[in-house]
Amino acid sequence: MVVDDHAFFRRGPVSVLDEEADIDVVGEAGDGEEAGRLTVRSRPDVVLMDVWMPHARGIEACPRIREAVPNTRLVMLTMSDEESDLLDAPKVGASGHPLKEIAVTDPPRALRGIADGRSFINPTMATRLIGEFAESAEQDGPRRSRR
Repeated sequence: MVVDDHAFFRRGPVSVLDEEADIDVVGEAGDGEEAGRLTVRSRPDVVLMDVWMPHARGIEACPRIREAVPNTRLVMLTMSDEESDLLDAPKVGASGHPLKEIAVTDPPRALRGIADGRSFINPTMATRLIGEFAESAEQDGPRRSRR
């Protein structure tokens, strides 16, 4: 399922995914509330959802979708490289967080991996995420290993 509040921007991923013989787009939604209802009804393997939408942001819709349909994997798609979005996505159960600037060939490959239980994060965002964890670890002080 593809979720974005702009129908024009939903068409891109839908068109790319429709070209793949092993991927079926089972629905489209324009906000997080609609995404929740459609996910419960169609039970997609993966929901590709924009972070910033009206009525219910993607980040806000994720916990409700995860609770209602725990086997559906969630991918947050965004133009934002804000650290809060990056850090919030895994906290709410997202398996991926690519930026909308990803190559046209990336979504099918990423969604196949996510459907198989892997994660997908844009390399730039992965670097920032590792930096955030390193900074947090420095603030917490050194950890002792247990033996």
